[in-house]
Amino acid sequence: MINEIIWSIIATASLATGIVLVVIGNNKKVNGQGNLPMIISGWVIIVVTTIASIVGLIIGINSSEVSAGTFLLTAVIPVLILFGFIFALGLGVANLVKGYQKREDGSQNKGKIISGWALLILALLLVFTIVVALSFVFNQQSSQAEPVRFM
Repeated sequence: MINEIIWSIIATASLATGIVLVVIGNNKKVNGQGNLPMIISGWVIIVVTTIASIVGLIIGINSSEVSAGTFLLTAVIPVLILFGFIFALGLGVANLVKGYQKREDGSQNKGKIISGWALLILALLLVFTIVVALSFVFNQQSSQAEPVRFM
């Protein structure tokens, strides 16, 4: 169990590093273009981490050390939900700030404003969905002898 958690943390950190390299590589302009070595190394890290995670999951399932459902529920899904919420919230706020800034001609970037509000709403819907799903799970078991919410 501890090995699974450690490998999940390593895979998540590697995936985050690859994403950061791609984003920074696209933002750093060298001769009017993105920093190509950073972008390539970021994509290589993302692809290798994804393939290694899938292979590790398959090996773990075949050796009967971990079941796919248990692994997904305990390691992958909460991390994806947390990073999805953080990503949507951060990118939404960043897009709103960039969108409401005045350009030289005095106009605002409507596309950034719309995408910013959409990402903020997405982040709120993600939290709302988790709360509703957990309330259904806890209320579903309330007719049992010992409900889940009292365990």
